[in-house]
Amino acid sequence: MSKAFLVTLTENSVTAVGYKTAKELPEPGENQYALTSPDELAEWPTETLIQVFNTTRRKPVTKFANKQVAIEQTWAALNTLAGSVPQPITPKAEAAPKAAKAPAAPRPIKVVEIDPGTELKAARRGGKVAMLIDMLSAKGGATWEALQAATVSKHGNPVDLRGWLRVNLCADHVYGLSTKLTDTSMILSLVYPDGVKAPLEHREPTPPTPPVRKPKVEPVVEAPKAKAKKAKKA
Repeated sequence: MSKAFLVTLTENSVTAVGYKTAKELPEPGENQYALTSPDELAEWPTETLIQVFNTTRRKPVTKFANKQVAIEQTWAALNTLAGSVPQPITPKAEAAPKAAKAPAAPRPIKVVEIDPGTELKAARRGGKVAMLIDMLSAKGGATWEALQAATVSKHGNPVDLRGWLRVNLCADHVYGLSTKLTDTSMILSLVYPDGVKAPLEHREPTPPTPPVRKPKVEPVVEAPKAKAKKAKKA
């Protein structure tokens, strides 16, 4: 371990040459500093100590806990640098900005083609299925976007339109569907069984059954029992 150092500091590099004794130190030249004791580092700015220390580390530091720790760590770093080739100080490269993600390609609309059954079932008037039947049976059919806008929930959330069409409309009420693709949308129309040219009339909703009120039963109040008189002793 060296006891004296000749340190050369430039803007881009730090070098240190170690000597066993202070007597071996040559006269320092330009940008050179002769050190014979860690105490001499107390006069150095903390930024310079960090510069020297970082030349021996892969991960640079930005501060020390205190000045004494900085002096001890820098003196140890000089022993590492002693006799080594100049270590260039490269500024921390700025992180390259992340490239903006390209917008996701729109998912292709799956064509809905469903064959009708043989016996249609009427939908409840005022229900969502009846509304779909009215839209799909209109002349020219209905666009996918119009059907989606008409079937949002009461909270404004979109429903599974494809599921509604397949299950509630086609499976439960036996209608079929045909699809026509355009440049901007998809148009759907009802398909009827052979011999049927129009949808069934919607059925009226079943009125709710009024609750059956049970007759109020009055509680039976029993008459108080008469106490039997005890016979007097003769």
